Amino acid sequence: MKIAIVICLFGREELSSGAVRIAHNLALNLCKTHRVHIFSGVRFVDLRSSLDRVKYDDGIDWWRFSINGFLDPFKEENYNNPLCERFFKEFLHNIKPDIIHFHAIQGLGANLVRLSKEYGIPSIVHVHDWWWFCPCLFLTRPDGILCNMDDVPSSCNCVENAFLKRRYSYLMETFSMIDLRLFVSKYIYDYYLNHGHIGPMKGHCRNAHILENPISPIALSSPCHPVSIPFFRRRGIRFSYFGGDNIHKGITVLKEACSRLKGDFQMFYYGLRDTMPALWDGFKEAVMMRLKDGQREFFRPKFSHSELPRILRDTDVVIVPSVMLESFNLVAREALTAGIPVIASRSGGPETVVRDGCNGWLFPRGDAGALVSIMQRLIDNPSMVVKAREYIEKNPISYMSWGDYTKKILTIYEDMAYGQ
Repeated sequence: MKIAIVICLFGREELSSGAVRIAHNLALNLCKTHRVHIFSGVRFVDLRSSLDRVKYDDGIDWWRFSINGFLDPFKEENYNNPLCERFFKEFLHNIKPDIIHFHAIQGLGANLVRLSKEYGIPSIVHVHDWWWFCPCLFLTRPDGILCNMDDVPSSCNCVENAFLKRRYSYLMETFSMIDLRLFVSKYIYDYYLNHGHIGPMKGHCRNAHILENPISPIALSSPCHPVSIPFFRRRGIRFSYFGGDNIHKGITVLKEACSRLKGDFQMFYYGLRDTMPALWDGFKEAVMMRLKDGQREFFRPKFSHSELPRILRDTDVVIVPSVMLESFNLVAREALTAGIPVIASRSGGPETVVRDGCNGWLFPRGDAGALVSIMQRLIDNPSMVVKAREYIEKNPISYMSWGDYTKKILTIYEDMAYGQ
């Protein structure tokens, strides 16, 4: 089978994004038995206005072009991109795929979905976020301010309302054309359903399915690398944050909380040092952060996923302080599979696996004071971390393996491509 996977960004440089990791790992699994072709944008290669074709890992055929300028959520090209459409026609003409699997397509445009209908190619849209009606993806303004979920997009004020109405009309019309929508969790499926975005398809189970993201469980112990003793037995509790340089992941909330803590602890921020200056350019006045290692706070660059077991071996608690809505959240689940308790905001995805007071602790989105309260209790009473670890060991979370996930995806592909 010839499988086309379409995603806004692809490549090793982009694996900090959950959607990219899912598409990347799915492609690697599928290419063992099928021909896989990737169509995506790139940010770190200057391709000007041309479409480039390269071989990726395991012979995956990757078609790419520079997406710089199109990722701006308030540009029309973000959702309706004529240049990308021209490239996609070239891609389809050469590949002639049996199935097209769209993932996150901001910057590429929903007109590619319409094009797949014109070509008569079965299409799947994987719903990873709220882009179909929120330009900023996560019901959070660009400056990190939380939106009223019930007012999106009718009363949004992050951009002119005429643009939002035009965008919403185009995308909802396109959304109704999709052969199959795959939602990464019941949480995001329920949101789309309850707000009428998949209302016309209610009851048509073929048109909207829930398929939770797979998890690669993190094994922390091995004969060569036994699990270290909890960090707090040596020099205080060690907290770790993996949200990278995205303001919507709650780094400012976490920074504020840490400035108010007392006692022995260490806070490690991962994915920051090499990219912060460029990203925070527009938020310097609001953020006022000094990203320098101190006695208790440490800032680390991006890391490969293969390094995560090493990092988690010396982590006592993982913090997921997102102010944006999380449709799934891989970080919380990977930490829990490794036996590490999680402090998370009530941001959707983490709430489905973090049981408050059992395997972790929950606090309201954006509430630094509530986060301080939880962190300070753990610093003062480290036995709470021990009890949470014991609970995790006795009550592991359930998850789907990559093997089972790939089988389910292939069954869907074959049914859509050949079963009609």
